[in-house]
Amino acid sequence: MFVFDPIKGIDTDKPAFIYGDTLNEQTSLQLKGDYDKKNHGFSGWLMIGDHIKLEHVLITSGFSLISYVGKERTEVGQVFFDYKTARISFEVTDPELYKRITSKSYDGVSKLIISSPASNAEEAKRVKDELVRIDSEELLSH
Repeated sequence: MFVFDPIKGIDTDKPAFIYGDTLNEQTSLQLKGDYDKKNHGFSGWLMIGDHIKLEHVLITSGFSLISYVGKERTEVGQVFFDYKTARISFEVTDPELYKRITSKSYDGVSKLIISSPASNAEEAKRVKDELVRIDSEELLSH
């Protein structure tokens, strides 16, 4: 008998690459939490490199990566995520996180994207493009 488990635990630590208008840098990305297959969302924590930890994040692929500190809600940016492979790519549009990563003020237009797993800009862009394609195909199939 097959039993559908609506929750998939995710615990990953993979190389990542940050690329954009102001930065091109290799880092790591840790992701730990649960993916709810029925509601298509991830809940857990995310760590960029060794110093930036987002304790409570919600991820809905194709939409938003949201971070909570207490009751304060921050929309980090648009995210694409494949729970089966734990591949992720997201744009950082939150001014505070942008500054923590780049040490520069966010001007509202500069691009900053983090993709994982990736070791260079080419791999990072490929991960993003593949995740966007997968997300688009899933939207069309529903």
